Amino acid sequence: MSDEKKECRICFDEGTDDDPLISPCNCKGTSAYVHKSCLSNWRNFNRDREAWNMCMECHSEYIISRKYPIEKFFYDIRYKLTGIYFVHSTLGCSFALLIWIIEYYTDYLAVKMLNFNNKEKNKIIIEDLLNSELIPQVFYYNFTFLFISIFFNARFYYNYCNKIKRKNVYWKEIRLLFYYNLIFNLNFIYLYYFFIWNNLEIIFYNFSTVLTFLIPYSHYKIMKYHNKIIRDMNIANEEEVLSFTHNPLNGENEVELINVILD
Repeated sequence: MSDEKKECRICFDEGTDDDPLISPCNCKGTSAYVHKSCLSNWRNFNRDREAWNMCMECHSEYIISRKYPIEKFFYDIRYKLTGIYFVHSTLGCSFALLIWIIEYYTDYLAVKMLNFNNKEKNKIIIEDLLNSELIPQVFYYNFTFLFISIFFNARFYYNYCNKIKRKNVYWKEIRLLFYYNLIFNLNFIYLYYFFIWNNLEIIFYNFSTVLTFLIPYSHYKIMKYHNKIIRDMNIANEEEVLSFTHNPLNGENEVELINVILD
């Protein structure tokens, strides 16, 4: 064993039984050792930076033992709310135009299906669509967002089932917002049958448009909350940085990477 003094490279104190020194990276000499507590504080300070996962001197990645597998699935919302609205609006306008064209050449099949082929209701809606320039745009844009919302929520649930490791912990946090989001996203259906079937077509067109405008915001909020839950789960996950090689101060044997990476 070398006679050189072993001290923490952060606080320059020696190791203790309660707070031993470890060698978490490939650094040599006086930089080889650090207190577990000092390293933990340093990593927490740099949680969203490279220093969270690696030594910034020798650039070797830390060997981290975790109680649970780390959650890695995040939604990409770097463009924030503006980007979400741009994507939703582009999809909404594109598919609304396509559905409108299909409806015109299929004698408004979707409208008839919505009305269970009720001739009176069919006549009211189809006349509105034929005699107005604005109503078809509003109606099919809102109608398209019904399908966008169904797809979004189905995909969200699929990701939960297939990409989240600690499902019980995650679902306990997200379930209420998921249900609220789903109910809100399906507003076209229950507004349609409430207002149209009570001969309140104009109220339906206006009210459904306002709620449709808010749907991208609801998608953004649940994706943002999802990312927060995943981040909080990872922060709360008990973990320990292990010695990279044999540490003569605490008698640890050399640790091989393959045996300690738990995630």
